[in-house]
Amino acid sequence: MFIPLLNCFPNRFFRILRLPVLIFLSLLFVLMSNTVAYSRLATFSLNPNTEFYPAEYRVYSVDNDVYTFIKSVTFDKEKMLNETTNIVTFNLELELESDHTYYFSLTAFN
Repeated sequence: MFIPLLNCFPNRFFRILRLPVLIFLSLLFVLMSNTVAYSRLATFSLNPNTEFYPAEYRVYSVDNDVYTFIKSVTFDKEKMLNETTNIVTFNLELELESDHTYYFSLTAFN
């Protein structure tokens, strides 16, 4: 059935398209496959203690009352604190699974 269609094009045509088609199919396979973890950017915003600024924040993942340490973030007043709203904001790139709800806990250390 497809043989007449293949005979319409010269062999040079298929040699030229072989690599782009292979690359396209490889990328399509990677994008369509279901991987376990995704790298996501999580933004944390919180009201800081007004009496003192902490030296660092520690981020924990909470699942069924089990706290798992993820990362500690050193506090940088110039980058993280918005002076007008007095809100601390920072971003973390985390390995997260899709279709899952996450809960985080943050602690401040001076």
